[in-house]
Amino acid sequence: MTLRISQLQYQRIQEILETAYPQEGCGVLVGKRVFEAVEVVPSDHLPSRSRPQDIYRDVAQVIPVANAWEPGLLNDMDSLGNSDARSNSADNPSGGDTQDQPKTHGAHDRYWIDPADLLRVQREAHDQGLEIIGIFHSHPDHPAVPSECDRRLAWPVYSYLIASVWGGQVTDMQSWRLNDSAQFEPEKIQVIPFSSQIPVAYPQFKR
Repeated sequence: MTLRISQLQYQRIQEILETAYPQEGCGVLVGKRVFEAVEVVPSDHLPSRSRPQDIYRDVAQVIPVANAWEPGLLNDMDSLGNSDARSNSADNPSGGDTQDQPKTHGAHDRYWIDPADLLRVQREAHDQGLEIIGIFHSHPDHPAVPSECDRRLAWPVYSYLIASVWGGQVTDMQSWRLNDSAQFEPEKIQVIPFSSQIPVAYPQFKR
Protein backbone atom coordinates (compact mmCIF):
# COMPACT_ATOMS: atom_id res chain seq x y z
CA MET A 1 0.00 0.00 0.00
CA THR A 2 1.57 3.21 -1.21
CA LEU A 3 0.42 6.81 -1.51
CA ARG A 4 2.22 8.38 -4.48
CA ILE A 5 2.47 12.16 -4.54
CA SER A 6 4.58 14.66 -6.44
CA GLN A 7 7.15 16.75 -4.62
CA LEU A 8 5.25 19.90 -5.61
CA GLN A 9 2.02 18.57 -4.11
CA TYR A 10 3.87 17.45 -0.98
CA GLN A 11 5.26 20.95 -0.54
CA ARG A 12 1.82 22.44 -1.18
CA ILE A 13 0.40 20.40 1.71
CA GLN A 14 3.22 21.65 3.95
CA GLU A 15 2.40 25.26 3.03
CA ILE A 16 -1.32 24.82 3.69
CA LEU A 17 -0.81 23.23 7.10
CA GLU A 18 1.95 25.60 8.21
CA THR A 19 -0.29 28.55 7.31
CA ALA A 20 -3.11 27.08 9.42
CA TYR A 21 -0.90 26.76 12.54
CA PRO A 22 -1.65 26.91 15.47
CA GLN A 23 -5.00 25.56 14.30
CA GLU A 24 -5.42 22.25 12.52
CA GLY A 25 -5.47 22.63 8.77
CA CYS A 26 -7.14 20.14 6.46
CA GLY A 27 -7.88 19.29 2.87
CA VAL A 28 -8.75 16.61 0.34
CA LEU A 29 -6.55 14.43 -1.87
CA VAL A 30 -8.00 13.79 -5.32
CA GLY A 31 -6.60 11.21 -7.72
CA LYS A 32 -6.92 7.57 -8.77
CA ARG A 33 -6.46 4.16 -7.24
CA VAL A 34 -4.36 1.51 -8.98
CA PHE A 35 -5.62 -2.03 -8.41
CA GLU A 36 -3.91 -5.41 -8.44
CA ALA A 37 -5.24 -8.90 -7.79
CA VAL A 38 -4.25 -10.04 -4.29
CA GLU A 39 -4.42 -13.65 -3.11
CA VAL A 40 -6.83 -14.21 -0.23
CA VAL A 41 -5.70 -16.75 2.37
CA PRO A 42 -8.08 -19.73 2.27
CA SER A 43 -10.12 -20.70 5.32
CA ASP A 44 -11.50 -24.05 6.43
CA HIS A 45 -14.62 -23.56 4.37
CA LEU A 46 -13.49 -21.33 1.50
CA PRO A 47 -10.94 -22.05 -1.23
CA SER A 48 -8.06 -19.77 -2.10
CA ARG A 49 -9.12 -16.88 -4.30
CA SER A 50 -7.96 -13.45 -5.41
CA ARG A 51 -9.60 -10.07 -5.01
CA PRO A 52 -8.67 -6.61 -6.32
CA GLN A 53 -6.84 -4.32 -3.92
CA ASP A 54 -5.64 -0.80 -4.51
CA ILE A 55 -1.90 -1.07 -4.06
CA TYR A 56 -1.25 2.51 -5.17
CA ARG A 57 -3.15 5.73 -4.63
CA ASP A 58 -1.89 8.42 -6.98
CA VAL A 59 -2.52 12.04 -6.00
CA ALA A 60 -3.59 14.30 -8.87
CA GLN A 61 -4.66 17.38 -6.89
CA VAL A 62 -4.35 18.77 -3.37
CA ILE A 63 -7.52 20.67 -2.42
CA PRO A 64 -7.44 22.78 0.78
CA VAL A 65 -10.72 23.20 2.64
CA ALA A 66 -11.71 25.14 5.74
CA ASN A 67 -11.55 23.49 9.15
CA ALA A 68 -15.23 23.69 10.03
CA TRP A 69 -14.85 22.45 13.61
CA GLU A 70 -16.91 24.44 16.10
CA PRO A 71 -17.77 24.10 19.80
CA GLY A 72 -20.36 21.41 20.48
CA LEU A 73 -19.69 19.54 17.25
CA LEU A 74 -19.58 15.78 17.86
CA ASN A 75 -19.81 16.03 21.63
CA ASP A 76 -19.39 12.27 21.95
CA MET A 77 -15.89 12.64 20.49
CA ASP A 78 -15.00 15.16 23.18
CA SER A 79 -15.58 12.47 25.81
CA LEU A 80 -12.80 10.24 24.47
CA GLY A 81 -10.44 11.50 27.16
CA ASN A 82 -7.54 9.11 27.72
CA SER A 83 -8.19 7.33 24.42
CA ASP A 84 -7.09 10.37 22.40
CA ALA A 85 -3.47 9.94 21.40
CA ARG A 86 -2.85 13.66 21.67
CA SER A 87 -4.00 13.62 25.31
CA ASN A 88 -1.12 11.27 26.10
CA SER A 89 1.73 13.49 24.98
CA ALA A 90 4.89 14.24 26.96
CA ASP A 91 3.51 17.53 28.23
CA ASN A 92 0.61 15.67 29.86
CA PRO A 93 2.21 12.72 31.70
CA SER A 94 -1.02 11.87 33.50
CA GLY A 95 -2.52 10.93 30.13
CA GLY A 96 -5.74 12.61 29.06
CA ASP A 97 -8.12 14.83 30.95
CA THR A 98 -8.84 15.00 34.65
CA GLN A 99 -12.08 15.70 36.42
CA ASP A 100 -10.62 18.96 37.74
CA GLN A 101 -9.36 20.08 34.33
CA PRO A 102 -11.63 18.75 31.58
CA LYS A 103 -10.11 19.16 28.14
CA THR A 104 -11.75 21.72 25.89
CA HIS A 105 -11.47 20.68 22.26
CA GLY A 106 -11.39 23.15 19.43
CA ALA A 107 -9.79 23.81 16.05
CA HIS A 108 -6.37 23.60 17.72
CA ASP A 109 -6.77 19.84 18.19
CA ARG A 110 -9.77 18.86 16.07
CA TYR A 111 -10.75 19.21 12.43
CA TRP A 112 -14.00 18.78 10.57
CA ILE A 113 -14.65 19.00 6.85
CA ASP A 114 -18.08 20.35 6.02
CA PRO A 115 -19.99 17.60 4.14
CA ALA A 116 -20.99 20.23 1.57
CA ASP A 117 -17.31 20.88 0.80
CA LEU A 118 -16.63 17.16 0.51
CA LEU A 119 -19.60 16.68 -1.83
CA ARG A 120 -18.46 19.60 -4.00
CA VAL A 121 -14.96 18.19 -4.34
CA GLN A 122 -16.35 14.73 -5.04
CA ARG A 123 -18.61 15.99 -7.85
CA GLU A 124 -15.83 18.01 -9.46
CA ALA A 125 -13.48 15.04 -9.22
CA HIS A 126 -15.98 12.72 -10.88
CA ASP A 127 -16.43 15.24 -13.70
CA GLN A 128 -12.70 14.88 -14.35
CA GLY A 129 -12.69 11.09 -14.14
CA LEU A 130 -11.06 11.21 -10.70
CA GLU A 131 -12.13 10.44 -7.14
CA ILE A 132 -11.37 11.40 -3.56
CA ILE A 133 -8.56 9.11 -2.41
CA GLY A 134 -7.67 10.69 0.90
CA ILE A 135 -7.82 13.41 3.53
CA PHE A 136 -4.93 15.40 4.96
CA HIS A 137 -4.76 17.36 8.20
CA SER A 138 -2.26 18.60 10.77
CA HIS A 139 -1.49 17.90 14.40
CA PRO A 140 -0.16 21.18 15.84
CA ASP A 141 2.70 20.50 18.29
CA HIS A 142 1.89 16.78 18.36
CA PRO A 143 3.12 13.69 16.48
CA ALA A 144 1.77 12.63 13.09
CA VAL A 145 -0.11 9.73 14.69
CA PRO A 146 -3.89 9.32 14.42
CA SER A 147 -5.93 10.07 17.52
CA GLU A 148 -8.89 7.97 18.60
CA CYS A 149 -11.13 10.73 17.27
CA ASP A 150 -9.33 10.49 13.91
CA ARG A 151 -9.93 6.74 13.86
CA ARG A 152 -13.61 6.94 14.71
CA LEU A 153 -14.24 9.52 12.00
CA ALA A 154 -12.18 7.71 9.33
CA TRP A 155 -13.50 5.92 6.23
CA PRO A 156 -11.76 2.71 5.09
CA VAL A 157 -11.66 3.82 1.43
CA TYR A 158 -9.44 6.86 2.16
CA SER A 159 -5.79 7.45 2.97
CA TYR A 160 -5.21 9.79 5.92
CA LEU A 161 -2.14 11.97 5.60
CA ILE A 162 -1.21 13.57 8.92
CA ALA A 163 1.48 16.21 9.37
CA SER A 164 3.14 17.08 12.64
CA VAL A 165 3.55 20.87 12.82
CA TRP A 166 5.82 22.13 15.60
CA GLY A 167 6.18 25.88 16.07
CA GLY A 168 4.69 26.51 12.65
CA GLN A 169 6.96 24.10 10.74
CA VAL A 170 6.08 20.66 9.38
CA THR A 171 8.54 18.22 10.94
CA ASP A 172 6.98 14.91 9.92
CA MET A 173 4.30 13.57 7.62
CA GLN A 174 2.78 10.09 7.80
CA SER A 175 -0.01 8.35 5.89
CA TRP A 176 -2.45 5.87 7.40
CA ARG A 177 -5.22 3.53 6.26
CA LEU A 178 -7.88 1.63 8.19
CA ASN A 179 -7.49 -2.15 8.10
CA ASP A 180 -10.25 -4.75 8.18
CA SER A 181 -10.36 -4.42 11.99
CA ALA A 182 -11.03 -0.66 11.75
CA GLN A 183 -7.55 0.12 13.11
CA PHE A 184 -5.04 2.41 11.47
CA GLU A 185 -2.01 0.95 9.72
CA PRO A 186 0.87 3.00 8.32
CA GLU A 187 0.94 3.53 4.57
CA LYS A 188 4.12 4.18 2.62
CA ILE A 189 4.48 7.63 1.05
CA GLN A 190 6.35 7.80 -2.25
CA VAL A 191 7.30 11.38 -3.14
CA ILE A 192 7.90 11.74 -6.88
CA PRO A 193 10.84 14.12 -7.58
CA PHE A 194 10.45 17.19 -9.78
CA SER A 195 12.42 15.42 -12.54
CA SER A 196 9.90 12.58 -12.66
CA GLN A 197 6.13 12.27 -12.75
CA ILE A 198 3.52 9.84 -11.55
CA PRO A 199 2.98 7.48 -14.51
CA VAL A 200 -0.67 8.39 -15.08
CA ALA A 201 -2.02 11.19 -17.25
CA TYR A 202 -4.52 13.26 -15.26
CA PRO A 203 -6.82 16.02 -16.48
CA GLN A 204 -6.50 19.38 -14.78
CA PHE A 205 -8.74 19.59 -11.72
CA LYS A 206 -10.61 22.88 -11.58
CA ARG A 207 -10.18 24.82 -8.36
